[in-house]
Amino acid sequence: LVQVYSAFQKVLRPFEELCEQRGIRLQRTGESFGAVQADFDSFHILPLALVDNALKYAPPGTRIEVVFGETRDEVTVAVSSFGPKLDVDEYEAVFEPGVRGRHVGETIEGAGVGLWHAAKVVEMVGGSISIEQDRSISFEKSQRFRTSLKVRLTRSWG
Repeated sequence: LVQVYSAFQKVLRPFEELCEQRGIRLQRTGESFGAVQADFDSFHILPLALVDNALKYAPPGTRIEVVFGETRDEVTVAVSSFGPKLDVDEYEAVFEPGVRGRHVGETIEGAGVGLWHAAKVVEMVGGSISIEQDRSISFEKSQRFRTSLKVRLTRSWG
């Protein structure tokens, strides 16, 4: 069993310095004591991929927010930051290997495999992953919008 909150905390620590160097605040809210049926070596790819993706696209002076929650049956984690505009038809496609959003631009490097890896881990532990973008909240009137990756994981009781 992997305790979700602890696994995320272990992976988030090294990102704190990277965020600070880029002028980005890494904020955690909520908590969870829930666990999922997985081994840490595989599971750690999930928080690594989600936070790396957020850091890659977040402009300096913004924040990455990691929100934890749980119910009796599931553990939830949402990672939110400002990211490039996504068209609605890209909401599922970005979880496929080699796919990046159309509006990413050429200045941000990537191979389009981070969110695919995250989706594979979520699938392995019995959950779902989705992306939402709030177009009413943009960064300095740019084409970067508040983007949230939401993960729902089936809670395991041991």
